[in-house]
Amino acid sequence: NIIYKWDINNFGLLMGDEIHFWILAKDINPNKNSITKTKKFIGRLPSFEDQFEYIVEEQEETESWLDNIQESIEEISEITDEVQLELLKEDNISIENEKKVEKSIERIEEIKNEIEKIQENIKEITEKAEKNNLFDKNLLDKYNDFQEMLQEIMTPELMDAMNQLQEAMKNLDPNQIAEALENFEFNLEQFEEQLDRFIDMFELAQAEQKINELSELIENISNKQTELVTQIDKDFSQSSLLNSKSMKQENRFDNFKELLKETINEIAPVSKNTANKLDEINKGSQLSETNDNLSNTTNNIKNNKEVSAASESKIAGKNI
Repeated sequence: NIIYKWDINNFGLLMGDEIHFWILAKDINPNKNSITKTKKFIGRLPSFEDQFEYIVEEQEETESWLDNIQESIEEISEITDEVQLELLKEDNISIENEKKVEKSIERIEEIKNEIEKIQENIKEITEKAEKNNLFDKNLLDKYNDFQEMLQEIMTPELMDAMNQLQEAMKNLDPNQIAEALENFEFNLEQFEEQLDRFIDMFELAQAEQKINELSELIENISNKQTELVTQIDKDFSQSSLLNSKSMKQENRFDNFKELLKETINEIAPVSKNTANKLDEINKGSQLSETNDNLSNTTNNIKNNKEVSAASESKIAGKNI
């Protein structure tokens, strides 16, 4: 076995960069001159899009749990209303409604587990974002606040009310059940208010995240463009490499334009003012000019026009 630690720190790699490499083996017999070369290996750093895609997937899972919880609360509220109404008319609770109440109590336990899953999800998002510098401090603080909110959302009062209802159901005392239901419903309403507040803040954070994503993406494109400009000036003979890098810049900028449109649509309900400012960028001439500069850079590299390629790439860099 040959163990070799390959230090790649001095390569100045950025998100989405790749290292292509081969391993060569030479026969140690001096009378032979045979060299064996492996297939190409590719080491790839996660791209900017990869990083945010993971976070979006985690958020979608959180949204799914929140939707389930909201639906469950509505169902539980309907059941408690139905049972309370029945107890006003009858001295006893029907077997059917008794089972519904028991099911509601079980569902509260499930909600508690789902809240814990959301907490874990938020924790993973925060750690991922912090590790890769995807969120600014303000947004990171919001996600840390979410943990505290979720910790406090399942109040001791709600759990006590649930236990009292369980006890009342065992005794089958209509007055005790009615009183326990009223207390349970009150605490459930408090829980629902806290949950609605959390959802509103979560949606606001997602809107802010879109702005963060746009900012990080254009900064990444800017860094890549600076790198491309330097390489064009330094060694234009590596036309194949320069062409590949220039084409990737075009793709990144296309992604930025798509993300810009998405962000405008998603942020409009939260902040019309911010959406309007982004729309100004989207409709501004600089966006199309930059797109043309990047395209012209690639064409000039292909046609071996060094001066024009250098000029276009620098103008694109300034616009970016």
